Amino acid sequence: KSVLSKEITMHFIFLIWIVLALVGYLTKTSGRSIGNIKIAIKYSVIRNLFAVIFTLTLAILGNSTVNFSLPMILCAGLLGFVTAVDLVVGLLLSKNSVTALLTIANQGGAVIFSTITGILFFSNAVRPIQWLFFALFMVASYILCGASKEIYKDFSIKTVLLLVTHFICGGLATVSLQVFAKVCDGDKNVFLALSYSITELLMLLVLLFTHFENSQSNDRLSSKLKFFALMMGIVTALYQLFTVMAAEILDPIVQFFFIAVGGNIANMLVGILFFKEKLTLKSGFAVVASMLSVVMINYFN
Repeated sequence: KSVLSKEITMHFIFLIWIVLALVGYLTKTSGRSIGNIKIAIKYSVIRNLFAVIFTLTLAILGNSTVNFSLPMILCAGLLGFVTAVDLVVGLLLSKNSVTALLTIANQGGAVIFSTITGILFFSNAVRPIQWLFFALFMVASYILCGASKEIYKDFSIKTVLLLVTHFICGGLATVSLQVFAKVCDGDKNVFLALSYSITELLMLLVLLFTHFENSQSNDRLSSKLKFFALMMGIVTALYQLFTVMAAEILDPIVQFFFIAVGGNIANMLVGILFFKEKLTLKSGFAVVASMLSVVMINYFN
């Protein structure tokens, strides 16, 4: 690759770090103002709309071929469903979990589920060193849960269950993408547009079915939250754009390393600077260990 392409790539990576920091900040700030699941869904509908528009635009501009098949529709349905769940869970978690833990749980699920899928369906072998990093990831996650409990007194078994759900959603989303790439013969942009459209449809259906049930004034989305949802949608679309552009000139493993490590550091700094999430020696070790685990498990896949 030329020096110019490397410089452009680093610019994209730097922009991705900034965008991930903004996502962490907006998620945390929004989560503190969200009182119930219905408000979280309304917020997520606005945010996800930009993902739909962005992926549809890519499909149209790229002259993508629409070629639906049953495996593709099933994969898109799975991705759409887990994305809808994860958008809401992420907001609810942001109230009482350290910012870095949310990113690490989701990334860990993505890498670990991807590895398990490779073993079960694609005859991939797990190296002994990967088991070591699996164990390290679990220990680091436990330490970060302890750090969250010390900072946020509302951290409870409910929070742990939400974290597990966040972890599983990250994993299943990656599995759906992995199976699509291996099995389906459709266009990726069309697939993502379909997936995000299913996400939007599912959340709108939930809102429709619950509209007349115990409707209260506190179920309304405030102007402040509407603004944050709008900003989150724009920022998420930018993240997708910069990631796609960087992928064109950067090795996938290197890209994952920069995004995973840089994103975690960005979110950790957001927590420390804006939400008074103190970094102790123990929690600092946990963040570094979890980042190292995710990167190394992915590297040896």
